[in-house]
Amino acid sequence: MNLFKLLAVFVLSFSFEQCLWAGWTRLNSVYGSYGSAPVTVSNMVTISSYSVAQTIGSEAVGSYAFNYSGGELTTGYLSQFYSTRLFPEILSFTSDKGMVSGGVLWGTGESSAQKVFFSNEMSTSSLSQQVRVTQVSDHLAAAVNSTWTVNVAYLPLESAVSIATGSAVWAKGGLFAINFSSALKDLNGLPVASGATVYFSVAMDKDQNNVSKLAGDDSVRINLSSETFGSDFFVVLSTSQDSQAISAANGKNLYGFLPLKTLTAASYDVSGSTIQPLIPWTLRFDYKDADNNGIVDGTNPKVKVRNLSVWWLNDDVKTWVRQNGAVIDRTARTVSLNTGHFSTYALMSSPDEDVSSVHAYPVPFRPNASGAARSGTWADGIRFTSPPVRGKIKIYTISGRLVKEIDIAPATIINGEIPWDVKNSDGELVASGVYIWEVTSGSNRKTGKLVIIK
Repeated sequence: MNLFKLLAVFVLSFSFEQCLWAGWTRLNSVYGSYGSAPVTVSNMVTISSYSVAQTIGSEAVGSYAFNYSGGELTTGYLSQFYSTRLFPEILSFTSDKGMVSGGVLWGTGESSAQKVFFSNEMSTSSLSQQVRVTQVSDHLAAAVNSTWTVNVAYLPLESAVSIATGSAVWAKGGLFAINFSSALKDLNGLPVASGATVYFSVAMDKDQNNVSKLAGDDSVRINLSSETFGSDFFVVLSTSQDSQAISAANGKNLYGFLPLKTLTAASYDVSGSTIQPLIPWTLRFDYKDADNNGIVDGTNPKVKVRNLSVWWLNDDVKTWVRQNGAVIDRTARTVSLNTGHFSTYALMSSPDEDVSSVHAYPVPFRPNASGAARSGTWADGIRFTSPPVRGKIKIYTISGRLVKEIDIAPATIINGEIPWDVKNSDGELVASGVYIWEVTSGSNRKTGKLVIIK
């Protein structure tokens, strides 16, 4: 039997500014340099985050692997190493098929193993008991919540956990969650902080109807019939608005509205090549209107449900383009659009030109009278409620002389109202009397009467 000499290397000094924690581990292989001589070993791993400050002993890291009757062995050594992470964390996630976007692995194969990489070398003790795989939803995005039997293996040279199916293949079009319990620890006994979960979806069957949605988010989904693609496929979805194209398009919005939601959809065949649908597909955005008052919850300026529309991002000119044919379902609180192209879409409000609900208060305006809630105050002035998102308000004397003109824009609408400080265009308080107001937006017009008593 061959004897192999291992060098015990001790790090005697290191800077606390360079690390959060240090521990002892055995490095299975090394690539880099030792002293003045280059060191290369088979099955090598590049270790750029480890460094040795000072060593004791003789060199024993071999430049080759030793062969023996049981196989091949690479020499190693013990070292104290720097770590920028106290607890082990998931670094990345991959498979032999599909791609990772937004933290989700999309379009893995029905027989593929999923590989999860950790920041630290993990303990293999009871590993299979610390990994749980559940199917979150099926190919129609219907909740499943079933636990799957899987084969779990640890790959020490990669600090990775491999998860493969047991007796059955992954369900096509299914969304799965891999959960690592906090009982999973690294070699130093430190647990995965608060557990960790990653999601993966399986490529969809072209011969069945499918629904694609975000992991853990039912608010955005797309419906795909069995004729949508000519081969098995997967769809990558993102609701991020961080792209340069979206930022540029938002800056060109004349009415100040930003997307309430966005969805970027891209489709691929199982080899990862970009494809487009053969027939139209259905995009669906959800919105909230808890009070059923026709106003989208949490919007300021207030967005009326009836003005919701779907817009397409023209990447060439970085501009939002309104799409015709969007359907608003007030019961389901959804906005749907049939479209033929996978791209970036947004749920936004179309410019509201309705003036039918505009009215002014208080009338009469008597700021020096008692009962401010009824008569008004100089601080609050006169207010015009339910204004359109764009247009003008003009105030005239009874003889028709223009007193004040107010531009209506999202920036001038405060809590759903347009304030007037009861001053003319020269900044002077107007005299007591009767005035006529007119609001216009597009081809719409409405008038009313004001009475001011100072």
